Amino acid sequence: MHALLLAVTCLAAVPAPPMGHYAKDETGRIGADTMAALDLIGTKVSAAGHGQLGVLVVKTTNGVPPRTFATDVFNGWGIGHRDWNNGILLFVALDDRKAEIV
Repeated sequence: MHALLLAVTCLAAVPAPPMGHYAKDETGRIGADTMAALDLIGTKVSAAGHGQLGVLVVKTTNGVPPRTFATDVFNGWGIGHRDWNNGILLFVALDDRKAEIV
């Protein structure tokens, strides 16, 4: 139960990127050029009708299992089209040295 509450708290602290953006860096460690390139890839994937891509980089999950954290973000951001199951989230927690693809 504690992990679930923490996951909800963490999710609330990670709002989706603004409309037209597909990547979010909560750490400030990813360069602007890289973020722009990730947004461009997300734009191309979405425009081609192949689904939707999201990228999130955080410092830590604060003890929440990375898969749980990433899945909660994926669902909260609403990545992809529910009927087609065509979304993907690339998630990295740098300080935890953990990554997930959801």
